[in-house]
Amino acid sequence: MHKGTTVAVGARLGRSVCTDLEAGRPDHPMGAHVARMLHAGEGKHGSYMHSVIRVIDALNEFVGRIVAVVAIVFASIIIYDVILRYAFNEPTRWAFDVSKQFFGFYFVMLGGYALRHKAHVRVDIVTENFSRGWQRIIDLLGYAVFYFPFTYMFTVLSWDFAMTSLGQREVTYGAIQMPVYPLKISMAVAAGLLLLQGICEVLKIILDVDTTSEEAI
Repeated sequence: MHKGTTVAVGARLGRSVCTDLEAGRPDHPMGAHVARMLHAGEGKHGSYMHSVIRVIDALNEFVGRIVAVVAIVFASIIIYDVILRYAFNEPTRWAFDVSKQFFGFYFVMLGGYALRHKAHVRVDIVTENFSRGWQRIIDLLGYAVFYFPFTYMFTVLSWDFAMTSLGQREVTYGAIQMPVYPLKISMAVAAGLLLLQGICEVLKIILDVDTTSEEAI
């Protein structure tokens, strides 16, 4: 067989496989497998999966709205310290350390909320031109290969980190001694929330639903 003929046959076969994968044709083994995966929510487990999505979304929504108030707190502390420093020449000894702790808490605890609202950086220059079926497959692979290994390690290591800090009653070494272990415990909690929201996002991909808005599913 000539080289050109081989390339042409390979190209036609590749297009055929891609078409079968997107359509989930039952007469193609790979297509059937993808179809079962992407349409799993249409069976008896669909209602249960929707319930799990609602619960996890509601949890991170609640946490995000509560933690958002912390931004007002540490911003107020910074403004208070600036006024004392430049208007009265009497800067506080505690404002910097306290505001830093509050900001750290604010930053880590909003990870799950940000993922729920698709606020994390996403590079989709290539995939935005793909069909919806291929976008879902690529998203699932991304979660399986990159996201879950990272969040699992983040959760486990953060928990060990927090328990060590709690056991030592760790404090800061600044102008005032503040306990550090509450912030490190919040890191472990935030990692767990991020892991849960990742599970929720995978279920959304499988069911092909979008709950970015605040409306219930």
